[in-house]
Parts: sequence; structure tokens; C-alpha cells
Amino acid sequence: MAIFITMNPGYAGRSNLPDNLKMLFRSLAMTVPDKVLIAQVMLYSQGFRQAEILSKKIVPLFTLLSEQLSNQSHYDFGLRSLKSVLVMAGNIKRERIKNDIQNDDEQEIVIQAIMDSFVPRLVADDLVLLNSLLNDVFPNATYNRPSMTRLREEIENAAKQMYLVCDQLWIEKVLQLYQITNLNHGLMLVGPTSCGMLFI
Repeated sequence: MAIFITMNPGYAGRSNLPDNLKMLFRSLAMTVPDKVLIAQVMLYSQGFRQAEILSKKIVPLFTLLSEQLSNQSHYDFGLRSLKSVLVMAGNIKRERIKNDIQNDDEQEIVIQAIMDSFVPRLVADDLVLLNSLLNDVFPNATYNRPSMTRLREEIENAAKQMYLVCDQLWIEKVLQLYQITNLNHGLMLVGPTSCGMLFI
């Protein structure tokens, strides 16, 4: 019988194995995974035709984001985050096909997945830098955010029924929360007292 332990001690929230337990196991080093190849395979499996080109842009973008954005404890630009963005891109692509939307610009789909995934998580100061890095990595690409007009109207109606005054920033945060719940199983609202988290 054999027991294997895999650890990633550098990851947020993880701790090292105590020395007395380390002595009971033989240590093996593992190499860094080829993120470009992983992204390429995932994009091909999601139906992207330009997977090779896109993967060579996405992975360096994630590296730039991790190096240049401010150091926040909730930021994650690792492989897990990369995979969730690629899955989201596949979902957007399939939804466009299902809704018979003719614009199948794969680069635009990837940018939408990146924006939908990261904008709700970023602090305000990093939004400008994200847009700048996107323009550097994907020149001449556009991001047309889904308008979600009907959902926006329903949010405003619900706020009126609860006698809440809602501004555009609050509505924007509710829309971002909706988008992020479609991507993640769990989420956390963080903010100062009386900023409207309770009513979101």
C-alpha cells in the first residue's frame, strides 16, 4: 500500500507540512505545467479554431496581470483561474451559436470571458491597467459587454419595491455579481459598512 501527498505550499491559504510528517515521505519535485499547451487543448476542446494563436496570447496576459496588478489576496492568475476563463469562453461561444449570433470572432469571445471573469474581482485602480494590458496583448480588439437590459430593469424594479435608492454603480455591481455566479460555485462580498452588500 502507498500513500501519496500532493502539496502546493506557495498557494494562498495553504501551510507547510510539519517536519515530523515530512520525514515519513519521500519528496519528489514536479515541473511547472505547460500552460500554453493546456490552454491550447482546452480552447480546441471548447470549439475554438484559433486555439494555438489565442493560447499564446492568453497565457502571457495572465503572467502580465499577476506581475503588474496590485497585490491583493483575492487575486488569482494561476492555472485554475486560466481554466475557468477558458471554460467561460467556451460557454459564451456555445451560447452565441445557440442564439444564432453571427459574430463568431474568437478573440472577442476570449476578451469577453476575461473581462466577465476579472472585472468583478478587481479593485478600481487595477481596471485601467487591465484594459491597457488587454489592448497590448489583443491590439484592435473590441469588448462589447452584454447589455443585459432586461435584467437591469428587473434589478431597478426590485430596488424600488424594497424602497432602495440605486445608482448605476450599485446596479453594475449586481450585474457583475450575476455574471460571477455563473462562473463560480461560491463567492464573497467584501466592502465597508453600509455600502449595500446586504441588499445585493
